[in-house]
Order: sequence, then C-alpha cells, then structure tokens
Amino acid sequence: MDNEVLTLMNMLNDKYVHVYRDENNNIIVDGSIIIFDKQYDEFPVKIHQINGSINWYGNISDDSHGSLKSLKNFPDIVNGNVYIFNNPKLTSLDECPKEILGSLVCDHCNISDISGIAKRINNCFIASHNPISDISVLENVNIGGNIELIDTIWSKTHKEDTSIKDSSVIVHEDNTPKLF
Repeated sequence: MDNEVLTLMNMLNDKYVHVYRDENNNIIVDGSIIIFDKQYDEFPVKIHQINGSINWYGNISDDSHGSLKSLKNFPDIVNGNVYIFNNPKLTSLDECPKEILGSLVCDHCNISDISGIAKRINNCFIASHNPISDISVLENVNIGGNIELIDTIWSKTHKEDTSIKDSSVIVHEDNTPKLF
C-alpha cells in the first residue's frame, strides 16, 4: 500500500471506508467521511473522488474552534453531500469539489469568498451564517435545489435582489422564503 493511501486511511480511521487508487492512479474513497474537530486543517493528500459524503464538523460547543482551514485536497467529485459546520477558520470555497451530486452545506464558518464553488451541485447550496456579500458567481453554477443564505451580509443588504435564477429560493434571516 502506498504512503498517500496509508496516510489518508490513518486520518480517517474508519474500517467501513475503503481507500484505494483507480486505474489512473487517482485516490478514490468508498464510504462517507466524518470528521469531528480533529487536529487536521485539510485533507493530507489529494482525493479524486468520494463515493459517499463528507461531513466536517468543528467543535459544536465552542464557536471559536473548528479545525478546517482550507478545502485543499478535497475530492474533485463527491457522489453525496458536502457538509461543513462550525469551522470559523474556513474563509473561502477555493478548491471546492467541481461536482457535488448532493448538497453543499457550509454553515457557521467564516466564508466570505464563494468564487471557488462547484460548477455543479445537484441539490441545495446552503451557506448560512457566513460573511458572504457577493453571490454573483452563482449565476454560472448549476444548482438543482434551493439556495439558502440565512444571516449573511448578502441576505441583510439584498432582500429584494432578483438576480438569482428563477428556480432558486433564498431564505432570509427572518426565515421568510422569497421566490425569484
């Protein structure tokens, strides 16, 4: 077994997750990855694809903690959801997966820059409780479900913005859905 696969297996420490290389030498993960406020601030090696979801939780009891700093080495393709919660060191979606077959949820982080968002999200994009002020990049993203931006700078200053595609729903901090 090569060092990168072994490094990732040691990080995940989950007997139900299978890590291997495909015929093109890309790292593939079969199973869902769940990380609870560990010492890791990013994946230690590049993952090409995960056949499952990624759940990266910061310290739920203390908003000032959360290990994730960067989406560096995140998979290019996620055949499930990407759920990132309570990681205030995460400030951008740079190096976000290119394709997410489920939802992308980034709540209670410190994300101000979403320009690195996936080009395709089959379900919802939820980025509540982040200092996001510019969502113009979403015009070029294929999002199959709702967009929720509760308690963001954007939702506080653009309550009547109609620049989002017709299929989107924006939920403001007062939890009132607004159809565009």
